Amino acid sequence: PHVVDGMEWYTTILWHLRAESELAALGRELADLDRRSAAVWIALGNCFALQKESDAALKCFKRAMKLNPYHAYAFTLAGHEYVVSDDLDEAMAYYRRALVVDPRHYNALYGVGKVFFRQDRWPMALFHFERACQINPRSSVLRCDVGKVYSVMGQCETALAHFEAAVELDPKNAIARFETAKCLDQLGQYDGALEILHGLHDAGSRDASVFFLMASLYKKQGERGQAVLHFLTGADLDSTQTAYMMATAGKDQDNLSVAEDSTLPSALAGHEDEEDEEDEEDE
Repeated sequence: PHVVDGMEWYTTILWHLRAESELAALGRELADLDRRSAAVWIALGNCFALQKESDAALKCFKRAMKLNPYHAYAFTLAGHEYVVSDDLDEAMAYYRRALVVDPRHYNALYGVGKVFFRQDRWPMALFHFERACQINPRSSVLRCDVGKVYSVMGQCETALAHFEAAVELDPKNAIARFETAKCLDQLGQYDGALEILHGLHDAGSRDASVFFLMASLYKKQGERGQAVLHFLTGADLDSTQTAYMMATAGKDQDNLSVAEDSTLPSALAGHEDEEDEEDEEDE
């Protein structure tokens, strides 16, 4: 490139694409062109952030702030790195500094909303997510986060409307599709939820949560065989999550109803016997 201004946005795209080698090469090239550009230091910070080197990334973002104290994006990215490190107070401080520079910087509003969400301060999270949505109404991610807040507040139908809007904005948004399925489950629309989850599976999803929710839905419909099959698939993908659900199934009915089913051990035994028979036939 011959112009470095604006390259911070391009490197953010590379970060989202997880294009580590391309981002590293571009970072080196930009550093050779102009080390006194805030955009260059933001690009280098994105490179370190992708490599999960938060300390180095923060040094780059802070260097960018010194070179251009009116670059709101540098403050926002620093806030993101502090969130990664679970330092929510520092994250909030940098997001607020970004909003002082640019009150309409929706990335910072999103960050503030995320911090409030992690602190279980739902009304404040909702306020900032909705403000961000007003500024950037075409963002599927922001719309999905608004839905998540309504969901945890128990307003499932309102949450569903936002999740469906997020999917309409970006049909490839797997999180929005999964959250839509969860809402449909809570509303008793099991067939609709399963249709969405099968779509995620067909699209190549290997998220254990997808299979655990499918298992729960099949169990509610009385299809024990399918429930066990999908539970086992989820267990293969994430044994840690399986152990947690098995330990808490008696306390929280929402974790996975199939995990607390008294028929599960015998069903598993039958499944294992069928696999043994198939192995013997193959031999």
